[in-house]
Amino acid sequence: LFLNTKEAGRSDDLTKSVSYADIYEIIKDITENRKFDLIEALAETIAEEVLESYSMIKSIMVRVKKPEAPVNGIFDYFAVEIRRDKDE
Repeated sequence: LFLNTKEAGRSDDLTKSVSYADIYEIIKDITENRKFDLIEALAETIAEEVLESYSMIKSIMVRVKKPEAPVNGIFDYFAVEIRRDKDE
């Protein structure tokens, strides 16, 4: 997440920042209640919904890993990483 944390850091006041617990719930809801064929689509949805939910977040970077991709071969996971800005 990219946001100005200066005021929250100085005041130790959560209301001056974002709740990571709430962001977790947004992501949990997306992953548990929707189906995606592509990890790219999942990453885009997460980015869009988090950016829409918090005006103070200016940009977001999302990484989605898929450990059981349907690929013949030895690998730990496949992943996609995106960065989206609020003004996109």
